[in-house]
This record gives sequence, structure tokens and C-alpha cells, in this order.
Amino acid sequence: MTIYGKILSAICLADLISTVVGIELGFFAEANPILAASMAYMGTAGIILQKILMNISSIVVLELAVRFSAISKKTIRLYYKAAIVSYIVFYLIGVVAASFSFVFR
Repeated sequence: MTIYGKILSAICLADLISTVVGIELGFFAEANPILAASMAYMGTAGIILQKILMNISSIVVLELAVRFSAISKKTIRLYYKAAIVSYIVFYLIGVVAASFSFVFR
């Protein structure tokens, strides 16, 4: 796995853990309506399963593109960097929004 794949996997894992812990402790609710519906139907296992499947599938596609040279390595690095920055930005927005909703309840 590329270094970018490892970084993105670590970020996804941190998101998964913090989301599950935050929900279980009652600090916040899942804001994504698809994940919230999955959680309502399957509980915590539903959100874990969906987050893992969504994250792994995107990383696998990029890693396969690297392995089979389907796209230039420069382009794949760009995709990874965009995914990493986007994930961090949206993660931080979600954490801040959840914090404010928890504090101002």
C-alpha cells in the first residue's frame, strides 16, 4: 500500500473510532442521513460496516490504479492528496458542529 493509502486509512480509522465513541457516549448523533438510517436499522454495527465499506472501497480503487498503472502516479497522488485534505476538512467541520450542538443544547 502506498504511503498516501496508509495516511488515508489512518484518517478513516480515526473518524470511525471518534464517531462511534461520540455517538455511544451521547456527545453527538450521526449527521449523514444514510449512515443515520443504517444505524437506526442495524445499530452501531451498521455505521461501522458502512464506514469501513465506503472507505476501503475508495482506497482499493486507488491502490489498484497504482498497481496496474491505469492512471499516472502523479494523478493518483493528486487524488489521494485531495481525498486526505477533503476528509480532514469535513471531519473538522463535523467535530466543530457536533461540539457546538453538544455545548449549546
